[in-house]
This record gives sequence, structure tokens and C-alpha cells, in this order.
Amino acid sequence: MRLPRGTDPSAVTATYRDGILEVSFPTTTASAEPTPIPVQRPEG
Repeated sequence: MRLPRGTDPSAVTATYRDGILEVSFPTTTASAEPTPIPVQRPEG
């Protein structure tokens, strides 16, 4: 996963629970809109 430019890697957190990976990091803009990120499942 690539982080947005200017993101502090030490401020990133990630949790994996019940088959869901959640990655959180602070943004530098106050009016950031949520952006859906497609996640592909491996076939097989």
C-alpha cells in the first residue's frame, strides 16, 4: 500500500479482525473526503 505524500509512517495503524484489514493514518487536509478503496480477494 502506498501512503499519500507527507504521511508519517510512524503514525499509521493497521488492524486485521474477522477477515477485515483496516488501515488508518492522519491526513493533512481538514476537508478530506472518504475514498473507497477496492480490495480484491484471491481466487481459489
